Amino acid sequence: MKRMLAASLATVLVMHPAIIMSASSIDEGVTSTVSSEGVIEQKDEVVYANLRADGVAEELYIVNALHLESQGKVTDYGAYDEVINLTDTSAIQQSANETIQIEATEETFYYQGNLKQDVALPWEFEISYSLNGQPIDGQSLIGESGDVEIQIDVKQNKDVEPEFFENYMMQITVPFSNAQFSDIQAEGATIANAGQDKQVVFTVMPETEETVTVQASTSQFELEGIQMSGMPSSVAIDPPDTEELTGEFESLTGALVQLNDGLGDVHAGLVEFTDGLHQLESGSSEYASGIQETANAGSELRTASSEINEGLQALQNGLSGQSDLEIDIDGNMFGALEELADGLSEINGALSTVRTGYDGMNDALNAAVQSIPDEAILEEELGQLMQENPDSQALGQLVQFYEGAQRVKGTYAEIEAGLSSTSQALQELEGSVEDVESGLRQFAKAASSELGNIDVGDGLQSLTGGIDQLANQYGMFHEGLRDYTSGVEQLSSAYGEVDSGIAESSSGANELAAGTESLSNGMTELTNATEEIPEQMQEEIDEMISQYDKSDYEAISFSSEQNNEYINSVQFVVHTESLHMPDDEQEEDIEEEPSMWQRFLQLFGL
Repeated sequence: MKRMLAASLATVLVMHPAIIMSASSIDEGVTSTVSSEGVIEQKDEVVYANLRADGVAEELYIVNALHLESQGKVTDYGAYDEVINLTDTSAIQQSANETIQIEATEETFYYQGNLKQDVALPWEFEISYSLNGQPIDGQSLIGESGDVEIQIDVKQNKDVEPEFFENYMMQITVPFSNAQFSDIQAEGATIANAGQDKQVVFTVMPETEETVTVQASTSQFELEGIQMSGMPSSVAIDPPDTEELTGEFESLTGALVQLNDGLGDVHAGLVEFTDGLHQLESGSSEYASGIQETANAGSELRTASSEINEGLQALQNGLSGQSDLEIDIDGNMFGALEELADGLSEINGALSTVRTGYDGMNDALNAAVQSIPDEAILEEELGQLMQENPDSQALGQLVQFYEGAQRVKGTYAEIEAGLSSTSQALQELEGSVEDVESGLRQFAKAASSELGNIDVGDGLQSLTGGIDQLANQYGMFHEGLRDYTSGVEQLSSAYGEVDSGIAESSSGANELAAGTESLSNGMTELTNATEEIPEQMQEEIDEMISQYDKSDYEAISFSSEQNNEYINSVQFVVHTESLHMPDDEQEEDIEEEPSMWQRFLQLFGL
């Protein structure tokens, strides 16, 4: 056997003298030279990372693939602690300025660069475990049984070039053995069969920090390493046809424009309505004041009339059945009649004031009601607006305002004729009181002038008949006057509440007008904002598509920006340590690392 080995070595030495030189150069740390300069056409990088079970990185290295346009001496760059030739046995020269000198004799040259400790991944991973709801570290979980939950937090590492986080999709694969796990649940994941095992696959999109969770029941916990693969999201996404959707929004914005115009008209009408209510309030106040004065004058008038009536009754009783009577009639009774006439004059003046105030109030109310637009909105149109805008509080208030205004207009139409007849009745009452006043004054004047010419002896019978007639008629007048003044007092008391209600309505109308102004302003803002909804929606759709469509992404090197000129692709392959039960039969013998000469011989199977 030794002779065959020696013969083989001799053959190798004779037939391949260049190999001896190469091996010698490796041992001496000297790189063989190639006469020409090589050219790198493009480069691929695969970044490998080994993590602990909790997600903390322990080791990072890059497998670099240099695709050569021409072989020879080439230069690459990277911040490596160590470089390892994976293509041949030639040495790779590494300079302090992160320059890598390579004698490349193959069309594709592979070498490994072990990254320095201060180099980190673009993502930060935090992996936590729990057993039966209680936190537990991964190593302590090995061999346990129960309900297991694994939570993986993926976050951006802000200390690393953000382009990888912004453009790379991360695929997380958690393997489970069917022999040890059951009832696997993972929201948002794809669970696929892989032979006799299952793989739970999560996808984390670019520019996304996410927490993923997988739950399962285990009879004996063991887990192969969790793998995270990062690659550019190069899927091109075709934009959807949004013409129909934007058309619907254009219809909505058109309806909002019409609604805003209508609300502006409503607000203008409410402003006029409020002005009319202010005038109504002023006229009502004057009317209440006048009716109160009338009621007060009526009390005095009733007292005076009562005295006159009592005087006439006493006179009537005194004259009745008397043939020889001394009559002492002075001007007091006729003065009382004049006072009664004066009281009626005051009442007439108060009635005039009341009628004037009432007419002003009625005119103001009519103007306010007429300011409400006659155009009616169909219930179907209102229902459609409410259905299209179910959460719009402003629209609900607007509908209530519209319905209230229509009720006011309908009620006024029903009582308009009664309001006009009330004014006419007041005018007629004013004329009647004026006639009574004039009659009293004429009676007092005539009776006063004729009293001195009466022949008591001869005209007693005529006087008695006249006084009886006067007393009886005045008694009836006094009763009517008392009923009238009593009614005026009740009217004055009741109208006080009406006047208070009108004042509150006026105050409420102010708030209503202010509210509709705010509503109109808000609707104007809403209309202005929604006018651009179709364009804004299209922009949002385009932005959402651009967030995930990275088809135009151009790769950059992870090892050094000086490689960007010819970098073709960069991928990330991240593994966590496996969590396995210790093997009792595992040999504890630690093999020695082969020497460079032994590695050279292994290339030839020796």
